[in-house]
Formats: sequence, structure tokens, C-alpha cells
Amino acid sequence: AADPHPPNHKKRMRGAVPVPAPATSSFTAAAPVFLPDESVPEADDDTVRFCCTMDELLGSQVEENLPV
Repeated sequence: AADPHPPNHKKRMRGAVPVPAPATSSFTAAAPVFLPDESVPEADDDTVRFCCTMDELLGSQVEENLPV
């Protein structure tokens, strides 16, 4: 009964090791694709535009809230 116990534990560890290994490889390949050099400037422009729109929207709501 002591013999089958040790192999069971080793089998469990072996199965968990190969699982995270491929996940890390997928992440590394998606990292460069998700952070392209051409998308960086576009994202910045979008963020600035969104900030302005949000600021204007927030300002309008605040003004209405102040008088109310």
C-alpha cells in the first residue's frame, strides 16, 4: 500500500507542471501582440479624447447637481 502512494503523488505533480508551462508560453506570445508599437499612439489619442469627453460630461453633471 506504501508503494502505490508515492507514485500517485508524483503523477499529480507531473500533471500540474505541464499545465502551467503552456499557459506561460501563450501569455508571452500574446504580450507582444497586445502591446503593438502602432497601437500605443492610437490608444493614447483615444485616452485623451475620452478624458475630455468624460470631463465635459462630469462638469455638466456637477453644474446641474450644484444648483439642485
